[in-house]
Amino acid sequence: MATATTTKPSFLSRAKAPESLPPRIVLYGVEGVGKSTFGASAPNPIFLSAEDGIRHLPNVIAFPKPNDLAEVFEMFRELTLPGHDRKTLVVDTVDWLDPFVIRSVCERNKWRDSEGNPDIEAPGYGKGYQPYVEEWRKVLSALDRVRESGIEVILLGHSKVTTFQNPAGSDYARYELAMHQRSASVIKQWPDFLLFANYDDFTVVQHGKGSEILRKGKGLSTGDRVLHTTHHAAWDAKARGSFPATIPLDYAAFTEARLDQGKSRVAGLSAEFDAKLLELNPAEPMKAKILERVGDRKDVGLLERMINWLNGEIAKKG
Repeated sequence: MATATTTKPSFLSRAKAPESLPPRIVLYGVEGVGKSTFGASAPNPIFLSAEDGIRHLPNVIAFPKPNDLAEVFEMFRELTLPGHDRKTLVVDTVDWLDPFVIRSVCERNKWRDSEGNPDIEAPGYGKGYQPYVEEWRKVLSALDRVRESGIEVILLGHSKVTTFQNPAGSDYARYELAMHQRSASVIKQWPDFLLFANYDDFTVVQHGKGSEILRKGKGLSTGDRVLHTTHHAAWDAKARGSFPATIPLDYAAFTEARLDQGKSRVAGLSAEFDAKLLELNPAEPMKAKILERVGDRKDVGLLERMINWLNGEIAKKG
């Protein structure tokens, strides 16, 4: 007796636009610039931090200080469960959390110094740093699960000044995340927004007569605190999509810039949708159904899916 065969849907037929999720933010900057205040201004935040870092902030809710990395992972897991009203997790700071990561790796591998303290250098030749970086990847994966449950994640960090060895010219000083270079690299790759916070400083310089020979200048500051969102020789920063290069160090200003960015994205997709609909040129009843389906054009994911569908119909027609 013949048996019916079922055809498995193709991967292409199951393709869809990415799901919209809260942002992943890494914000690092100079001491006392206002990083914790930025995190405290996010929607319903809960902090994972050293108590001294948030003691000055009113009405801030924080997890108890963890004893080890296993407790940190448990805190992350609890945030993925229903039954709480927290909308943002603020880790203040990643360089405060880093010793928990190091200790976890060292205890697992029994790496200790001569006095019995955890020592990531104990294996020699930098061998301890590979599992150390992998442990940080596990932390970031756990934070991704928090984000996938609908919670915004903000990682705060201190900055340090290092010398960049420039292969194309003279070396120069720049700001870096105040962590080991290997973990800092992984952390900087992870977020949607890598933001550098600093005071709005500038330098007044004297020039030589008749030429632009710079002389030693005097550093001045407006006192304003700003966020840099794009890469510069003096710092690392990035923001997805079109974003102002500098905005005030203020969560409301960051949200406003994101909303403006979203409006620009919707406008671009809406124009693309109209062009594809005109190219397909369906009969009026079908066109009315398509326009009804796309609705008020505020849903980026829906616009992307409808554009993909129109592209498919145009390909069939051609």
